[in-house]
Order: sequence, then C-alpha cells, then structure tokens
Amino acid sequence: MTTRFPLRSAVVLLVVAAVTAVTVGVFADRNPDADAADAAPTIDTRAEARAVPAAGASAASSLPAGSHQVDGLPTGFPHDELGAVATAVAATRAQIGFDPDQAAAVAGVYAAPTERVAFEDLAWNAVGNRREQAGLSPTQEPPAPTAYAATPLAYTFNEVAPDQYAVHLLSWITLTSTTAEVKDHLYVGTQLLTWSDDWRLTMPTADLRGDLAEQQPPATTPGTEAFGRAGWVLIEDVNP
Repeated sequence: MTTRFPLRSAVVLLVVAAVTAVTVGVFADRNPDADAADAAPTIDTRAEARAVPAAGASAASSLPAGSHQVDGLPTGFPHDELGAVATAVAATRAQIGFDPDQAAAVAGVYAAPTERVAFEDLAWNAVGNRREQAGLSPTQEPPAPTAYAATPLAYTFNEVAPDQYAVHLLSWITLTSTTAEVKDHLYVGTQLLTWSDDWRLTMPTADLRGDLAEQQPPATTPGTEAFGRAGWVLIEDVNP
C-alpha cells in the first residue's frame, strides 16, 4: 500500500529526516494536477548565479565529483557553486536507514567543525522522527521490509555571501513502515553551505531563515510546467 502525503501549502522551519541541516521545507504530493495549480513561485532576482529556465523548460546538470573521501563519504568538491550543490546532494544521499549513529557520523563529516555537535544532535532527532513514522521503537532493529531513502532530483541555489550558498534541493523521499506501508513524497529542503577548507554545512541565522523561506522554490513534479517555472535544474545522474 502506497500513501501519498498531501500538499502542504505552508512553509515551515524544521529538520527533515532527509537531511542533517536546518532547513526550510515544503512537502508536495507527486500529483500533476496539483502541480498545474501551483502559483508562480517567488524567485530572488538578485541571485545572478542561478539561471531560471522559461516556463515549461527544464535545464539539466551533471554535478562534479569529490576529490577524496572521509569515512567512505565523498568530499573535496570544487570551490564553486556546483561544488556547494554537490556537497548538499552528497550529504542528503548519505542519510539512509534508521541508524542514529550513522546519521550523526554523516553530519560530522559535512558540518562546519564549530557546529558539528549541533548538526549531530539534529541528525539524531531526525532519525528519531523517521523511526516513529516507520513504526519503530527507539532501539528496535528494523525488520524487513522497513526502509528509508532520499533521492535528490533537482536543485537551485542562491549566493548568500562570498563563499556561501543556499542550496535548495528537490528530493523524492520514500519510507517503508514495519507494516509494509510505503509513504513517499516530494520534499524541498534548503541547506546553507560555507567554504572554509571545503564546503561545510552551517546554521543560518534567524533573519536568514526568513529570507531563505522566501527564496525557496515550490515542490513540483519534474517535467511539468510548474517545475520549469520554478527554475529547478535536473540532476542528470538520477531518474525522477
């Protein structure tokens, strides 16, 4: 049995189970009729680095690879805007399953060193919420077919400051509960990345959270006119 989460029109601040960063996020049913009814998104026209395709068009991009690994996770992405996007995608893809220690380890790899503990705590809480949604107790070993996965499908970004980008990711979230119920939805999350020795997840200030909420594109189905209007760029190595 598959459950589609309904469209949520309100933008909320939360830590989603798909990522380890503080995000502003919206959920959407993968429903073309709902996409067609989407209002025109709010786009930050000051962000010259982001090219917004015309209505109905869909850009596509291949993201760069990391130059090395830390604990088996890709790091060392290029010092440019696509390197920031690739880091956010890697951090999201690494958040799988129901192990809070694994989630905290991922957060530790990608977070800014001064904020590592905060991101690890957020990752623990996100996995706790994920386990609750799946019907798992805090310490229960997940039985088959219980599963969780996040697949980034598309991105946009805004330059916040020199060497700092807000990366907006459109991801497909799939969670299979202990009773084999499959819950899936599109999710838009925003992560703030700052360059030091590498791209690092950093916490936005309270004022910046509000700005990011205004800039965040809506969750829309790839291939629809709403998707093109929102300026989403497809990630070439995934199939939505």
